[in-house]
Amino acid sequence: MQLYLWDTLGLEEHATLTRSHFLLSQAVLFVYSSTDLDSISQAAELLPLAKLNAQGACFVLIRNKIDLKATVSEDDVMGKISTDAFALQFRTSAVTGEGVEEMLKSLASHLTRKATPMKSLGRSPCLAGVPTAQFSRYGNGANEIVTLQLEDVQPRRKKKCCHR
Repeated sequence: MQLYLWDTLGLEEHATLTRSHFLLSQAVLFVYSSTDLDSISQAAELLPLAKLNAQGACFVLIRNKIDLKATVSEDDVMGKISTDAFALQFRTSAVTGEGVEEMLKSLASHLTRKATPMKSLGRSPCLAGVPTAQFSRYGNGANEIVTLQLEDVQPRRKKKCCHR
């Protein structure tokens, strides 16, 4: 499994570029800071654009910077953005790594089970039966590959047609 992660925050002035990142996305991660209320507002502003351009994608809400004293409460979040739009929610720290691996494993498992096949590109359904996944993670000028072991997933069986 390959994940391509694009940080589009700050690219709002280049909306066409941001829209192109959403096209054919299987998942869209909305990351906000537990110490910056404005970051959840920015995520809320991108949600309608993602819904329009990443139809069928899994939306994920990630509360980052949990290693710091939180100034954004859960009520603040619910007041800014409807959490009903998100299939998955996580709490992470990019600095300490807390919650990151669990988030990646859960996301990979979710996509393996639920992602929409991208038939228009000639790709097979999302990794049914593939037991490992590799993620390239970039940060602070470093390139790191994280390999995760996923439980074996049985390929989906085709439904029998009622017509002969």
